Amino acid sequence: NATDSLNLAIQGSVSPGDHVIFTSMEHNAVVRPLKEMEKQGLKLTVTACAPDGTIDPDDISKAIQPDTRL
Repeated sequence: NATDSLNLAIQGSVSPGDHVIFTSMEHNAVVRPLKEMEKQGLKLTVTACAPDGTIDPDDISKAIQPDTRL
């Protein structure tokens, strides 16, 4: 199912010590594995969304670090 697929994709793409940017509107199926991996050293940054669901690209630009993974 989609939740399992998201878990596999996230866990296969990032490692402890990496940095991930995600939005406050992410589905729980994305947030849960990220939060679990945070306990093992994954660094997280949450960016805000406007009421209409848009994201300010400047917020993303400011959050990018050398160890940020796409």
